[in-house]
Amino acid sequence: YYPSGGWPDNDNYILYVGRLAEQKGIYYLLHAYCYIKEKFPDIMLKIVGEGPIFPDLKRLSENLLISEHVQFLGKLEGKDLTLLYQNAQIVVIPSIYEPFGMTALEAMACKRPVVATRVGGLMEIVEHNKNGFLFENRDYLDLAQWLMTLLASPNLQHKFANYAFPQIKEKGYLWPDVAKNYLEEYNDIILNI
Repeated sequence: YYPSGGWPDNDNYILYVGRLAEQKGIYYLLHAYCYIKEKFPDIMLKIVGEGPIFPDLKRLSENLLISEHVQFLGKLEGKDLTLLYQNAQIVVIPSIYEPFGMTALEAMACKRPVVATRVGGLMEIVEHNKNGFLFENRDYLDLAQWLMTLLASPNLQHKFANYAFPQIKEKGYLWPDVAKNYLEEYNDIILNI
């Protein structure tokens, strides 16, 4: 994951990446998007992932009259997924529960601002008003507010992205750093047996 060559350009969409399961809070995202569509009619919502609630999400988007603006892209990996991150205007993580938050790191590595729920590991990665916004769990109005704040300010998007990108390296989130830390922990365990 890395920024696009055309950064900070984007393709006018909000991106969700993750499993389509209740704990991921996508129902709240769809409700929030109803408000966003009213103020920002050109912004699309792209949802990447598979899971058991896909039929319910599809039906909800139809019932909320937003289905023409919501794309369910299924499971994507590799370059296809990286390209979506690179061209997103904002990456959103509406999880009800999230132990770590790899999606937030992937977005930041691609220099994209993040709006995430104030839960679990996301609170360690996303620093409110520095590299993204945190919103209250299950509060789609709060989510909509922070997404619209970012959509209204490209300068704030760039500020968050420029702050987040070096933080990934400084905090040791790059894969070589993670591997090195695991090896050090493993060696410590072996030596203490």
